[in-house]
Amino acid sequence: MIEIDERAFEIARNEWLQNGVFKNAIRAYLAALQPPAPTGETVTVRVAVAVDTNGCWQAAGANFWPDGQAFIEARADNNDARYILTATLPIPTVPEIAAQVERQS
Repeated sequence: MIEIDERAFEIARNEWLQNGVFKNAIRAYLAALQPPAPTGETVTVRVAVAVDTNGCWQAAGANFWPDGQAFIEARADNNDARYILTATLPIPTVPEIAAQVERQS
């Protein structure tokens, strides 16, 4: 367990609160928790899925792999059932966070 010097923590916290760094850090953290908003554009994805006789499965896919390569990456063998899943997914936007960095001497 990490020991925290409560007094040092309180001083750092107060400095962060006073110069707005803490507020910007919290905004960035909260924005990162939100899923990216869709742009209105979509992409069609193809994923290879291999399912063995025990019901265990593995999947793989990439926009630059042909289906055969995806099955190799999914470690499909001769006894596996092979499936291709196709889905149309929204392309997300990356949120932009306004921030300012100031050097304290």
